Amino acid sequence: MSLKIIRRGLFSTLQERSRYEFGQEGLAVGGAIDSFALLAANLLVGNEEGEPALEITLLGPEILFEREALIAVCGGDLEPTVDGQAIPNWRPVYVHAGSVLRFGDAKSGFRAYLAVSGGFEVPTAQNYRFSSPRPGASLHQGHALREGDTLQFGLPSETGERRMITLREKAKHRAFATTPWFVSHEIMPSYNAKRRIRVLRSGEFAEFSSGSRERIFTSPFQLKPETDRLHYRLDGVSLRLEQSSSATTSASSELIGAIGLPDGDEPVIQMSTGVLTTAHIANVIPVDFPVLSQVRPGERIKFHEISIQEAQELAYLREMGLHILKNTILAQNR
Repeated sequence: MSLKIIRRGLFSTLQERSRYEFGQEGLAVGGAIDSFALLAANLLVGNEEGEPALEITLLGPEILFEREALIAVCGGDLEPTVDGQAIPNWRPVYVHAGSVLRFGDAKSGFRAYLAVSGGFEVPTAQNYRFSSPRPGASLHQGHALREGDTLQFGLPSETGERRMITLREKAKHRAFATTPWFVSHEIMPSYNAKRRIRVLRSGEFAEFSSGSRERIFTSPFQLKPETDRLHYRLDGVSLRLEQSSSATTSASSELIGAIGLPDGDEPVIQMSTGVLTTAHIANVIPVDFPVLSQVRPGERIKFHEISIQEAQELAYLREMGLHILKNTILAQNR
């Protein structure tokens, strides 16, 4: 079973769920930027929650389904359609063999995630498979999709198969079929709230100037056009290390979400695995990565400092919400 990329869109890659390490620091490591959307899409089609899904940026691809499929699109609203008919986000959707999935203008958000029941068949012998595109990487290591690429997907789980049978009978001669139920806005991250991103003060916070330590939590920052999934480059407010600091030559970080100064005085958020060879002033907490992932270049954000204890409590509440979501979706098949 497979799907074929007819038009590649702007930038689409296979990504799996981010790995969270909440310990003392409560920080994230690798994978999909909006891991909530990826997880929800997988649960809706009966997959394991960490299965790889297609991460689609702003302008989506055109996809031909060579076999029937149960799909879900979650995250930003990129106006998906099947054979010209709009399909809902945040629900399981049955599509016939030969159906074509297209995306329109981005109505809201920046990234959407497409999951297919049965999951995408990809190599499993990588230390970490889907963190970011890099020279020489294969399609299954975060490489951007190209026209003509074919992605294989496996057999649906028992849950996915039951859901597919129900929706297949409902579809008949229609382009697609979906359920009356969907992921509740009460469980979703605060996508539509003001772009207030919660952060933890870093151990190198004191290395920055007093003005920088104040501005990081009081001034708005704007995402620059050069922003990509590796780095979010911020404009509008400059930050500065104290001249006497040794951090500019000795500090390094592989923390995703680190806010540092790799190119001078304009801050950059480290969005994927890699080394930040400069001091960083703060770290975005994992719970707010889904919100941050949907901010577009040109939009503004503000940072709000919280404590490690608060970050851990928010992480716990998010996990409890995901547990409720999983059990609620499973109950729909009973």
